[in-house]
Amino acid sequence: MEATSLNALSRDKKGKGYNRRLREKGQVPAVIYGKGKEDVPIIIDEKELRGILSRETGRNTIIKLEIARKDQPEEHTVMIRDIQQDPLKGQLVHADFYEIALNQKIHTKVPLVFTGDSPGLRKGGILQQLLREVEMECLASAIPEQLEVDISQLDLGCRITVADLKCVEGCKISTNEETVVATIIAPRMAEGEAEADEPKPTGEAV
Repeated sequence: MEATSLNALSRDKKGKGYNRRLREKGQVPAVIYGKGKEDVPIIIDEKELRGILSRETGRNTIIKLEIARKDQPEEHTVMIRDIQQDPLKGQLVHADFYEIALNQKIHTKVPLVFTGDSPGLRKGGILQQLLREVEMECLASAIPEQLEVDISQLDLGCRITVADLKCVEGCKISTNEETVVATIIAPRMAEGEAEADEPKPTGEAV
């Protein structure tokens, strides 16, 4: 996985008022942190950050983040650890970047994508996807964009667990092996569950 460039400015001030003015200008207050290192407060452009988040690699994108300074630019190799977003406006409020070393393994989350034609679905069953992503340990440069889940052998009443997933070479899935990823249930069972979720009448009107 090739690194993506992202420019940043040093952030010397703090406070809600200052951060609000940054957001009004289309900028996002952020911080870089890492094990045994001091936090580095920065400012980044919201549009550039959204561009990275919209990629297939998303938060697992390796970023070469360059901080503009008067004396000498400062470069950090990072990944996005957390994004805070305004639930009403959709505006990015804050970002956390975690500094990484390309020769050391990291823990991250990888999305699951279902493939194959299930015999259970052909019989009218309903696929219940119980897990959307798995935790994984691997080198940053080896993080897969997604992990495929083959359901071509999944029949009615059968299920797939984390232990059934095929991981890419050099990576290890950290999620508990017994965790159910997906199952196919019969239509009648699905209808029964829906009825069970519906509120029951408490009495007749007088």
